[in-house]
Amino acid sequence: MPKKYKLMERAESFDSLLNFANTKSLKPGYDGLTPLAYSQDTGFHIYAELRPPLDLSAAEDPKNAVEYLQTINKFAQIAEATAAPYSAKILEVQGEIIHFFMPCLCEKQTVAQVIVFAKELHDNVKESVSDDPFVMACDHGQTIFVLEGNGSNQSMVSLSPAANAPAKHLGRNPDQSVNIPSRNLRMRREHLELLGLNVDGRKAWDDVPLERIPKQAEALAARQFNFSDRRQQLLESANESIRAYKPTIMRFSANEAVGYDTGSADVNHPAVIQGFFMRADLDGFTSAIETAFKAGPAGIFQLVTRFSELLEFANEYIEASRSFSTITKLPWAGDCSNLLISPTQETYEAAQTYLPVKLGARWHDQAKANADWDKHFGDAKWAVVVAGGTDSKDGDTGNNGKTLVAKISLNHRDFLIAAGWSVGRSLDAFTAGPKKEDIVVHKTDLTCLNADLQKKFSPMTAYKIFYRARVTMDELRADAEKAHKEKNSGVYTSAGVSATLIKRPHAR
Repeated sequence: MPKKYKLMERAESFDSLLNFANTKSLKPGYDGLTPLAYSQDTGFHIYAELRPPLDLSAAEDPKNAVEYLQTINKFAQIAEATAAPYSAKILEVQGEIIHFFMPCLCEKQTVAQVIVFAKELHDNVKESVSDDPFVMACDHGQTIFVLEGNGSNQSMVSLSPAANAPAKHLGRNPDQSVNIPSRNLRMRREHLELLGLNVDGRKAWDDVPLERIPKQAEALAARQFNFSDRRQQLLESANESIRAYKPTIMRFSANEAVGYDTGSADVNHPAVIQGFFMRADLDGFTSAIETAFKAGPAGIFQLVTRFSELLEFANEYIEASRSFSTITKLPWAGDCSNLLISPTQETYEAAQTYLPVKLGARWHDQAKANADWDKHFGDAKWAVVVAGGTDSKDGDTGNNGKTLVAKISLNHRDFLIAAGWSVGRSLDAFTAGPKKEDIVVHKTDLTCLNADLQKKFSPMTAYKIFYRARVTMDELRADAEKAHKEKNSGVYTSAGVSATLIKRPHAR
């Protein structure tokens, strides 16, 4: 498959990369390839996570999904306004998680600045957005940023241990002892020690209560920063935007997907898409990032080159899937690809009997078919989660694959986000600890699979609502042929699993 991107020959400054993102100025050249820009900088990666209740984060009806979009829109507006005086930039809005970057050295003053920023964001979110549980985490370090795409589904990907480490502390881990308590900021012990704080020497990380931050941090920040007027102006602007928000409740059709142009979808008029939400996370890529930084400029360029291959990998998958689906690509979250996939050869209900497994099997097989995979990525392998849901009235069963997609518009950038049961549950599945080459489904989707496919799955230890399996496309073809012979049924063949419609992915 022809490549889509051309890696730029030199790194841009971080501000230039943001300008590319804001102005959407990276257009295809005469060779038809879109420039892939990257940058290198050092600073604090800061994550803020709002934890709305499950009936919003994994909404099973359109009213709750719209309410979720409204909440995230408020969250993003307030986050942008709060971050501006601290020179913190929003890199990604990933639903209820917002990722900031604050360029700076790691010093006593900047640690204090991060804590005061976290305190102010906490207070503003609690006052203007929601009283739901709220946590933050951060780390400092060198980072490579890669900008992919144009428009609201563009990705500003951070390749850095400093971006990966705090992200792993977010979410609801099955081990409750490692969860961040609500209204706390998690930081490395050595960063807190710069302020002269007493921390537990046995812990690598510790939590700072955001309702009563250390006086040392307040005193340092007060001496260095004086921006109360600017802060008030920005917050008032954000609150005005929130007050003007008037969501439109979308009506889902009974039996078919309602399609809209996601490029024009916003929080007032979200797109409604029926299908499966798929997340593919590259387990083991973190070590490649650490190795690249140790190798210096040559290692960093090689890292960006390798990551560009992952971006092309996803593009190849999307292109190879056009014969039986349409795919909406949402922004990457680090080395995690996010896709919303709608069947086009049959109804959603017919696709439920096999497609979640086929989607995962195709992704894994494409990696195995790449002759250079081990050479370039070592033992890094994908874990894939696919979620859809049913129209059952039972609890935690979804909304029959219906997902809202909308554009969150901030001052300089747009962010495409998705809301619905499949989105929330596909994210939750990663807290259950999927392994390399796993395909993971929720128990609701498991019950919709063909009986032979159900037998291939086993419950996961951490969360037994999720099930894992390892299935190849060859196995799926064999199952389809067996079903066709024994039952004389065209379900699988017409669904696109037969050899005539599915070809083994080729190596690039």
